[in-house]
Amino acid sequence: MCKTYEGGNMRKSLAVLGLVMVMVIFLASGSQAQFLGQLSTAQSPGPGNSFLGGYFGIYEDAFSFFGQYRYGFANYLDGAIKLGFINVDANGFRNTGSQAGLLVGGDVKYQLLDAVLGDPFDLAIGGGTEFTAASDFNLFSLGGNLVGSYPFELSNGKHISPYARFNLRMQRQGDGGTTTNLKAGMNFGTQLELDKKWNLIGEFFIDEQIGFVFGFNYKL
Repeated sequence: MCKTYEGGNMRKSLAVLGLVMVMVIFLASGSQAQFLGQLSTAQSPGPGNSFLGGYFGIYEDAFSFFGQYRYGFANYLDGAIKLGFINVDANGFRNTGSQAGLLVGGDVKYQLLDAVLGDPFDLAIGGGTEFTAASDFNLFSLGGNLVGSYPFELSNGKHISPYARFNLRMQRQGDGGTTTNLKAGMNFGTQLELDKKWNLIGEFFIDEQIGFVFGFNYKL
C-alpha cells in the first residue's frame, strides 16, 4: 500500500496542538463508563481496505460481546461501526440488578503522523459516538479521540503494535433522570500480527469501569 506524504510540517503542528488540547481537558475532567474502546492502531488501513473484528469484554460491573467493521475511505482517513451486546450488573449503576442491553458505536479518524514515512510514531485524531441501552438506564456519548501507536518488527518479520487512546466526550446518562457531563478516559492496547490476514488484539480500559477487551481483527 502506497501513501503520499504531503504537508508534513502542517500535520506535525496539528498533532502537537491536538495533543496539548486533549491533555489539558483530560486533566481537568472526571471519568465515566465506555465499553467499546478503540481496538485498532493509529495507522489507517488505506483507501478501499477494511477489516472485521470480534471481541469479548470484561469490566467491573459488566461483560460484553461485540464486533467491528473498519473501512479506509482515503489516504489516512478511515471509520468504523461497532455493534454488540452487554450484560450489566446494574447495581454498579442504579441498583436494579443484572440487565442485558445493546451496544452501538462508531468513529472516524485521520492519521496525522506515519512512522513508515519517518515520523517518530503513528498518530491519529478523530471523533466517535457510543450508545449503551439497558432496561433501566442508558448512556450516550459523543466526543474526540487521540490515538498513538508504533509497529515494532519482530525477528520473524511480523509486527507487534502497542497503542494508546485519549478520549474526551460529552456524556448523557439516563436512569430515571438525565445528566450530561464532560468526561474522559484512557485505553492502552497491543495488536499482534499473526499472518497477513489475522491479528490478535487486547485493550485495557481506564475509565469509571476498569476493564479489558480482547479478540481478533481480520483483514478483508
